[in-house]
Amino acid sequence: MSRKNIYSLADQVVVSGGNFLVAVLLARLLSLYDFGIYGICLVVTLLVVGVQASLLISPLYTFLPKIEDDEERQEYISNMTILVVIISLLFSVISGVCMYFLPVISEKMVTREYALLASVYIFFRLQQECIRRIFFALQHIVETMKIDVFVFALQIMLIFLIGHYQLLNLSVAFVVLGFTYALGVIYGIFLLDPEVTDCSCMFKTFCKHWKFGKWLMGGAVLSAVVRDYVILSVGVTLSPVDVGKMRAAERLGGLVGVIIQLMENVLPVRAAHAYHKFGKPALHAFLKKIYLQISLLALGIILFFCLSPEKIMVFIFGKQFSGIGVVLIGYVLSNLINIFKVPLDIVLRTVEKTSPIFWGILLGAILNVTVGTFLVQRLGLVGAVWTLVGSSTAILLWYLFWIVKYNAEERL
Repeated sequence: MSRKNIYSLADQVVVSGGNFLVAVLLARLLSLYDFGIYGICLVVTLLVVGVQASLLISPLYTFLPKIEDDEERQEYISNMTILVVIISLLFSVISGVCMYFLPVISEKMVTREYALLASVYIFFRLQQECIRRIFFALQHIVETMKIDVFVFALQIMLIFLIGHYQLLNLSVAFVVLGFTYALGVIYGIFLLDPEVTDCSCMFKTFCKHWKFGKWLMGGAVLSAVVRDYVILSVGVTLSPVDVGKMRAAERLGGLVGVIIQLMENVLPVRAAHAYHKFGKPALHAFLKKIYLQISLLALGIILFFCLSPEKIMVFIFGKQFSGIGVVLIGYVLSNLINIFKVPLDIVLRTVEKTSPIFWGILLGAILNVTVGTFLVQRLGLVGAVWTLVGSSTAILLWYLFWIVKYNAEERL
């Protein structure tokens, strides 16, 4: 394994581990009800994070390897950095409005009093997510690690200390998270040192990204429906307490997601390089190699989590999260299916065939909305998580269908 691969893996461990530890601390130090409200706010947060990544980062991973001139490359990165700030501001305002009006859907969605603080937190988190991925695209992995280690170490320390003195509530948690992300953003922008470019050049960059990413943005919205519709359904049908339990199981099962995030950070650039430099045979070889590696990894993950899911949940999150071992297993299986889906997604993006991604996720969203509500009403949390497993499987099969179809038509 090369040094860059080791750094990439280490950084993703920092990010996933940091997010996980923050979630564990919040679950233990907040009331289960407040943690559930935090889980509902995450629905909006993860939605805008995904949409912004589709508009700015996915095109970046494809376009940047094609730029060989250093001056043009610097201009492109400068435009990207400024666009990140502008679009983050727009999406954070939209997020705040959404959280303010969520109680209209159900009185159980008590998010209105946190709308302002949550929108500020989202503003800085969006920038942090994009800036760290810009560094990944530039292959500046060490700089990314410095930012991530600083942000998450500070988050964990502050939350632990404030909780220790019994001063932590959900409002304080949003302040701490927003403040730490803001420090990471300031440092990241300082390192990128963007140059001010004219508006027309920036607008051309935006239009180029829009043309590439519009299907992916739609896919990101639908992905949020696939991932989080059942969370909203649980919040409306059951209670914020049940949302808190779902989010805890999701976080633990989401440790598998460290692999997905590593793949998303590393593989798009490599796939694009292989395709543009060596053509279709290199892309096929790339896909086969990745699938061999993740198949062996998936087997080990399944064996570990199936040993005693109930005891794992109680040990990490506490006795208040007992009785949801089956939900944890469902989240693990859903994430494993998503791991097998990622390489197909990357190949489709690399050859700039993004419409199947949109339609595949639409299929998953339709299944979630039509089947999810029914299963949540009858089976509760178990019905919610197995809805996710079913929709993830449907999307995987859809992607596979289009890969085979394009290959048969010699378009891939």
